[in-house]
Amino acid sequence: MILCCDIDGTLADNRWREKLLHGYGELDEYFMALEWDPVIEITASLINSLHRPGSHTFCLTSRPEKYRGLTCAWLIKHNIMYTGLFMRCKGDAGSSPEVKVDMLNKILAFGYPKKDILLMDNRVDVIQAANLLGYATVHFSLGGDR
Repeated sequence: MILCCDIDGTLADNRWREKLLHGYGELDEYFMALEWDPVIEITASLINSLHRPGSHTFCLTSRPEKYRGLTCAWLIKHNIMYTGLFMRCKGDAGSSPEVKVDMLNKILAFGYPKKDILLMDNRVDVIQAANLLGYATVHFSLGGDR
């Protein structure tokens, strides 16, 4: 099994950071504060319980690549056992569904069969885009998610 898990809103509770969004293009303050996101324990428990030989967990996020260090530090701080981290490439202005589908396709390119991949995300638009391409998905919600 290959679990592909979104971070913001699925593994990290970023709801408190939404007040830091002041408009398009002004995201540094929002992303720099990610280190204080609480972990969503039920998701962390699921990821860590699936960590065994032959299974892999990839964390997927639309966060820009320049926040990789902070993101990795956050994953380590919360003891998340993961195989790899996919982040939005520098200059990629695609929508979250486009970015996540691209990440899933990169995982396919590593030789993992689509039938073994499960995507878990809090965004309905990402889930729908992945479903249209034949990926198995789980929509995660803390309640009141967009």
